[in-house]
Amino acid sequence: MATEIPPEKCGKCQCETHHAKSILYQILNKEHGNETKCQLYCSPHCSAGRMGCSCTDRRVVLKMPEATWRRASEVLLKTLNFIRNLPSFYHVPWEDQLVLIQQNWAPLLVLGMAQDRVDFDLREISAPSLLKKILLNQSLTASNELDSLSLGASFAEVQKIKSLLWKFWDLDISAKEYAYLKGIILFNSGK
Repeated sequence: MATEIPPEKCGKCQCETHHAKSILYQILNKEHGNETKCQLYCSPHCSAGRMGCSCTDRRVVLKMPEATWRRASEVLLKTLNFIRNLPSFYHVPWEDQLVLIQQNWAPLLVLGMAQDRVDFDLREISAPSLLKKILLNQSLTASNELDSLSLGASFAEVQKIKSLLWKFWDLDISAKEYAYLKGIILFNSGK
């Protein structure tokens, strides 16, 4: 299983960029000089913004993708079986069943991962730095940016998911409560 995130860091930026920036960095980013330290180095889900944090630039992949995919597939199958056996879902027209599943499969998957305590380890992947691109005369076209974004996932976004999982685990929710939450998510499409 993955290593435990210390409580003081859960939901907070993991990049440790709160130390002083270089003079050059401060000059180049002086238009952001009026922001508070909290705004510059806040957590991924904070409304203040993430201007000074490098977590959004960091890309990560799963350390053991096959094992994680297998566990996630098991959770998804278990969730679909649960939904299929709900009497209230069974009486909904087939087309509406399909729409409900298509709209809500992702939050149901995350909730199922929380229920089954599916955790995953990450490893950071390196992407060419801006300096390297400039020195090697590589263009910064939209296709190059899309290629770099397709490699892995944003560390900040993955931390949001992991933080949510840890919050569910800390609540110690019972199986019956998870069933109620799944029903709420399934039938409350929000549209």
